[in-house]
Amino acid sequence: SELAFCLERIREVRISSCAIRALPKEIGGMAGLRSLVLMSLELRQLPVEVGQLVALEQIFLNGNFLKTLPKSVGRLPILQDLCIDANQLEVLPPLASTKLKMLTAPGNLLRRPPQFASPPERLELHGNSLHELPGGPDWNRLRSLKAMGNRLRSLPQDMAMGLQRIEYLNLADNCLACLPEQLSALKSLEFLFVYNNRLTTLPHGLLLGTRLRRLLVEGNALTHETLIEVVGDAPGSDIQTLAIDDEQAATLMADDGTFAASLGALPPCVSVGSLLRVQGSKRSDGIYLKLARASQLRRSPGVPIAGAPGGPPLCAVAPADVLVVAFAASQGEPEWLGLLRSLADGNSASQALTSYPAPLGSLSDFLGDRMQARDCSRFAAMWGPDDVGSISVPPTSLPTIGGKMDGSWRLEDSSDDIPDFDVLVACDGRMRWYAEDAVEVEQALKSVCVRYRKCLFIGASMGGYGAMLHGARLADTVIAFGPQVLLNQAILRPPAIDIPHLESHASQVQAAVMSARERGAHVEVHCAADTHLEHALALPLADSALVVHPLLPRTPFARLMERGGVLWPVIASAVVRLRASEAQPRVPVAVSALDLSRSPPRICVARWGDDRCLRYWVTREAMMSYFFGEGAPKLPRPGDWFCNQCSER
Repeated sequence: SELAFCLERIREVRISSCAIRALPKEIGGMAGLRSLVLMSLELRQLPVEVGQLVALEQIFLNGNFLKTLPKSVGRLPILQDLCIDANQLEVLPPLASTKLKMLTAPGNLLRRPPQFASPPERLELHGNSLHELPGGPDWNRLRSLKAMGNRLRSLPQDMAMGLQRIEYLNLADNCLACLPEQLSALKSLEFLFVYNNRLTTLPHGLLLGTRLRRLLVEGNALTHETLIEVVGDAPGSDIQTLAIDDEQAATLMADDGTFAASLGALPPCVSVGSLLRVQGSKRSDGIYLKLARASQLRRSPGVPIAGAPGGPPLCAVAPADVLVVAFAASQGEPEWLGLLRSLADGNSASQALTSYPAPLGSLSDFLGDRMQARDCSRFAAMWGPDDVGSISVPPTSLPTIGGKMDGSWRLEDSSDDIPDFDVLVACDGRMRWYAEDAVEVEQALKSVCVRYRKCLFIGASMGGYGAMLHGARLADTVIAFGPQVLLNQAILRPPAIDIPHLESHASQVQAAVMSARERGAHVEVHCAADTHLEHALALPLADSALVVHPLLPRTPFARLMERGGVLWPVIASAVVRLRASEAQPRVPVAVSALDLSRSPPRICVARWGDDRCLRYWVTREAMMSYFFGEGAPKLPRPGDWFCNQCSER
């Protein structure tokens, strides 16, 4: 029939963020289908006819409510990529494809490991309920394995022997009592995360037999001999970050004095901090919380570790004035450390303030007729040096928290360096968006925050959601980058049993932002002019607290800001302003939904150039017209080597 002929010619189906609850069995007639992308819908099951699509190479089913997959899906002969993140799956069918390259299934309820005819190159199983990993020696294709946040008791030796090409291995937040000695012979291994396990030893020669650049072992009762070996091998290896906790550091010092005498001269790659546990949580091992001084995240050569003779005191003994709580995104590993370390490396406080001043004026006054241009000139003025270098930032553009102008603002210290501060890194390896056991997690955060005069919460994407959710009652300032809010329609979202569950998550973070504002905290959101803008507009933010950046990013937004030199000013200026406002208490503000509807807050549009992030305010309606109105040109996509309008380089 004509319909059958049309179906057979379809090569790709992409549907996301729609209220589709079921697929018709006629999908089996799409004989030529190669890519099936059905993300963030409301699917609870797939028709068995999907198994008839023998040409399928890619299946993406992230963010649905699937409890099972048909066995016929497992029999697809040339399947290369299968992504089923954030569903309700307890078991997967055996996968028969010998061409499989990627299987990602984090944030499910898996209790049994998947079975493969040929293991993939990339395997992600974090945030499930697995007690074991698939065995067998045929793992020489695997390059990346994420299995954190499960209940693993061991890494199969035959699997370890086959990991000859493994580069990234994350087994954190499990119940591992030992690691196979074979790991020391993995010549390609660069990243190994095993924090929050039950290890007492590490494989002998681990640093010297691999290419490890980052090794995180906190939260394990490692023996004195093991710690001496791994720290002693560090100078002759490729290691850049060797992360231990303060209890492990104390174990190093508890000897006859021979090693303790040299402890203050530990290699700069050794990073020491205090590991926190979430008390009373059913899944306390799913959250990584590590407290350290910013300057200690990577020490300068010769600088002793915190708590050692001649070194700075531990954060728990002498807290700094400001605490930065950094929430990691859904990649499931600690983030923000490099940027935060750089802030405490003798950078200028006044430069931070002038690189991210208060809004300089209205966007229409700055752009003039260019605001209605139908070509690239509409956005071109927001990029590059142009006349950015000649801008003089007036003193009245240096605000205190909350956007209030204060022409008398000044630093109390005579030094212009950004003062050292403490960092609490949070990482939810189970991909539950920091909402699993949220009360217990917040209590753990509170136990640290109460010791500080000012607290800054930051995060991107999932981390931005966590920063806003937990910053409501704890932070003085919250800065979120590209957070998802409307989780019932977000492409990236946490696992849930139904749409009302996701809507509840959205309501919680909206209420958290309102609560933060009412207690006088400042909540600021940065996003690109893409789908994240809709999420940001759903938040009850204050005037000029939403900053929209005129681009469509290909890579994670915060990472792109860092490469563009504009992330540093945003974070650095917040740290400096918080410390300068130590003596100024938060002023509670009465906020209501009615107030927001009567007087919609203005929005800022960002301008990049010369490592500065400048802002111009605009009304919501004018912002929407500027980016998406009639005649608006395509927004720039960093990474494109050509102009969207004229196709010239």
